[in-house]
Amino acid sequence: MIPQRLTIDPEVVKTYGLNLGEFIYTLGFIWGFFMEEVGEGMVEKGLAKYDGNLVTPTEETIKKVKKSLSSENNVEMTEEQLLSLAKKMKAIYPKGYNADGTPWTEGPKLIAQRLETFFRKYGNYPENDVLSATKTYVEKKFGTPYFRLLKFFIYKETTNARGEVESTSDLYSRLETGAYDEYTFSDEWATEIK
Repeated sequence: MIPQRLTIDPEVVKTYGLNLGEFIYTLGFIWGFFMEEVGEGMVEKGLAKYDGNLVTPTEETIKKVKKSLSSENNVEMTEEQLLSLAKKMKAIYPKGYNADGTPWTEGPKLIAQRLETFFRKYGNYPENDVLSATKTYVEKKFGTPYFRLLKFFIYKETTNARGEVESTSDLYSRLETGAYDEYTFSDEWATEIK
């Protein structure tokens, strides 16, 4: 299974007697990617070209990879930033308890810990996007049977019948689909089509 997020420390890799290229090649093999097939597929898609027998990524592909490595999604938040974001999310969420008597939110430190795990699993997102996603979620879903506790809005893990852990995140879904943007379709959009 390929993880949703992977951090590679070249110094740790060196302690096992591998260089970074050897590590990445082996990792690809473990995940079922055969580099010769990957290279041929990239050439077919126009993402790479043959330079003799060597498959070389195009300049455009190289730019995309460099951009993804330097994007804001790869910037780690400090503990202080996580705690600040947790407090802001808690302030957006309703006060009080759900029908089962469970509080809608936890304390800021527990929320910050959950956010840290969220960012490790799904990548970091700008604070304003996270707050906007939280705000529109509360505005649209509070009072419905589908409204989740804050901790489960951030992410929820369940174990399926085969014993595998499955993770879901309304926050991630909203961030990836842009559902936090007030100009996206409302929940009732399907009934408005004639």
